Amino acid sequence: MKKKAVLGIGMAAIVFLSSIFNGVVNAAEDEKPLNEDANIVQEMEEAVGGLEEIEIIETNEQEVPPNEVMDIVDGAEEQDVERQEVKANNQKYIVENYEVDGKKYVVTYSQDKTSMSVICLEGNTITTKNYTFDPVLQKYTEETVVLRTDDENGLIEQNDEVMAQKIKYNSKVVCKLHNKSPYYYQTGKEGKKTYLKIGCKANYRIRTDNLTTSKDKKCSAYQSAIKKCNSNRSKALASLVGTEITFVTLLALVVANISFPPSVIVTTVVSVVGGGTGVIKAVYATIDAEKNYQDVKDYYAVIKTYGKNCNS
Repeated sequence: MKKKAVLGIGMAAIVFLSSIFNGVVNAAEDEKPLNEDANIVQEMEEAVGGLEEIEIIETNEQEVPPNEVMDIVDGAEEQDVERQEVKANNQKYIVENYEVDGKKYVVTYSQDKTSMSVICLEGNTITTKNYTFDPVLQKYTEETVVLRTDDENGLIEQNDEVMAQKIKYNSKVVCKLHNKSPYYYQTGKEGKKTYLKIGCKANYRIRTDNLTTSKDKKCSAYQSAIKKCNSNRSKALASLVGTEITFVTLLALVVANISFPPSVIVTTVVSVVGGGTGVIKAVYATIDAEKNYQDVKDYYAVIKTYGKNCNS
């Protein structure tokens, strides 16, 4: 009989159900990673930096030789491992979880060993290490992020605000996924002229009534991506109702494994936090929200060039 482990994430005690993802999970062959070229440290700081319920207490990035990374895989195989396999993109991914001295470890890696993540859970501290192989240098890049969770604090919601100026703007619609990088938009009007105000770390005003069809579509896509991101975030929160798992914890774990295909991320995250159907749905919704957020970033980088920088 497979053992059950009780996990402590923040103030919560979460029962790990090892039977959820037993055996081989077959994903669609065209399933793509969320962001296989992501800088995990930067993505994590953007995702959870500044939130009260989770604190980044350490980050590090360094090159390590292949033998050190292989030692991790060998070390996992020496333990009492629960092993799962996920197939995606004509590649097999292995997820192994085990316990040592009260610490929960989840090791995820591609069969060709070019990408790997190691998550260590100890009380309310989560240590994530992500490894990416450079075939030119014949070395791995190791990205480490250590998080401390505090589930007593609730989620921080963004408040809508209406800017007072000549142009009459509607309420601000904020992308609520990453509080440190709150992309937003506001639609406005002055006479027959229509405007779109967008922002993140800077603010831009775009006149939209005279845009080309192509540019107008990109502006609409930016707004749609923000709405979809918020909608998927809400779905994730709703799916977590009745569990003791926080959305921020799921988001941090999704971002920590952003270079893997979605089905691999789901298997990895559930191996860490446990849970049933609701948690699985929440992870998928969080992945979709993160995809939407990546779209928001991409569209923002393009459409800000259509307008003028403004202070507010």
